[in-house]
Amino acid sequence: MPSRRKLKKQIKMSTNEIIEEGFMESINGDSKEAAKMDAFIDEVIDYRFDALSGISNYPLHGKRAEIKKYFADLKEKVHAQNEAYSSKIGHVK
Repeated sequence: MPSRRKLKKQIKMSTNEIIEEGFMESINGDSKEAAKMDAFIDEVIDYRFDALSGISNYPLHGKRAEIKKYFADLKEKVHAQNEAYSSKIGHVK
């Protein structure tokens, strides 16, 4: 299991890339698309805060297997959500 710090860095890097792509779409698009992309970026930022708080609020007094399962599930959920957001970048119109 990677450390919590590494997992947080991975989440921050991946969401930063998604946010950056969103800003580029917002800049290159018209004003109507820019408003939708701004809402999308806000959604990604909210998701980022939720994911980071999920890492910090893991079950402290659980068994080792429970903690490993918690982080494995969290990592899968983060990966799936990042893919969903990445695919949504070009389709927000």
